[in-house]
Amino acid sequence: MIRYELPESERTCPNDGTALVQIGVEVSEQLDIVPQQVRVIRHERVKYACSQCDQGIKVTPARLRIIPKGLFTEAALAWFVVSKFMDGLPLYRIAALLRRFGGDISRNTLAASVVRLGEAVQPIINLLRDHLLDSEIVFGDETTVQVLKEPGRAAQTKSYMWCQMNGNGPPVRLFGYAPGRGTQHGLNLWAGMRRGAVLMSDGYEPYNAIAKTHGAVHLGCWVQYPEYRFMLRIERSTLCAWALGATATPHKSRLSQRIQKREEVGFRLPRSRVRRLDPSMPPERFQRIALHLKVCLDVASSCRDARMTKIVAYYFHAVTGLQQSDGATVAAMSPTT
Repeated sequence: MIRYELPESERTCPNDGTALVQIGVEVSEQLDIVPQQVRVIRHERVKYACSQCDQGIKVTPARLRIIPKGLFTEAALAWFVVSKFMDGLPLYRIAALLRRFGGDISRNTLAASVVRLGEAVQPIINLLRDHLLDSEIVFGDETTVQVLKEPGRAAQTKSYMWCQMNGNGPPVRLFGYAPGRGTQHGLNLWAGMRRGAVLMSDGYEPYNAIAKTHGAVHLGCWVQYPEYRFMLRIERSTLCAWALGATATPHKSRLSQRIQKREEVGFRLPRSRVRRLDPSMPPERFQRIALHLKVCLDVASSCRDARMTKIVAYYFHAVTGLQQSDGATVAAMSPTT
C-alpha cells in the first residue's frame, strides 16, 4: 500500500485558515507484478557442547527435504514442474529464465531434479490412482505427445498421454504416458478399475474393450454424437452424411433434386451392404432418423459449430420434408433456431 498525504503547509482551510482534519481516503488500485528472483536460503543448524567435557556435542537435526540433500527448495521444484508441464517450457528455456533472474543452473541439473521429484511423489500418485480407479464414475481420453529421445523410437513417432479423471468424490486428474494408444496400453492404465463402474469416453474402440473387461457401463460423449452417429463432413466437394452408420454419397444439389422427385436416396454402408432411404418406408423409420438428426442439430448448435449445424440442418429438413410429403406429422421435431 502506498499512502499519499498533503504536506503540513497545505493542511489549512483556504477560507478561514483552520487546520484540516482527516475525514477519509480516496482509493484507487493498480495491478502490479513482482519479477521472479533467485535467492539463496542459508540454513544454520546450531551445535551444542558440554562446557565440562568434549563428549556431549549435539547438532540440531536438519529439516526434512523431499529430495534428501537436494539443492532446491520445494517452492523451486514446484516452479520447475509447473513451468515444464503446465506452461510447456522445455528445461533449456527454464534454465535460460533462471540465468536472467541471476541463477546459473544447468539443464542437466534441472532434469535430474525433475526425475527425482517424480520418484519422490510416486506414492502419492499411487494413492490418487487407487482412489480414481475405485470411483463409481470415471472419464478417459488420450492425446498425442512428442518424445524426442526415446530408446528405439524416432523423434517423429507419435506417443500418447492418457488422461484419467473421476466424476465423484475428491477430484483426481491423472496423466499417464504410453508409447501408443492400442487396447493393451489402455488396459494396463485402467487395470484395477472398479467393477460395474461407469466409464465415459469418446468412441475410440479400445474403451469398449476396457469397459467390457471390467464390466463397466460405457457412456458416450454428447459433443461427439454427430461425429459418430452421422459424421457429417465435406470431402472432395461431396457432401457426406453418415446416418445410422450409413454414408450418403450424392452431391448436395443432386440429393435435393432426388428428394423433391420422391426418388430413393442411396446410402452406402460399410462392408458393401446397402440400405435405402425410401419415401415409402414406414413412418417409424422416418421418425427415428429425424430424431437422431434433431439430437445432432441441437448438439452442433450448442457447440456453436456453424459448419456442422448447417450440414445437419440441411439433412434434417430434407428428411422431415420427405416425411411431411407423405402426410406424417413432424411439427414436434422442428429444429430450434
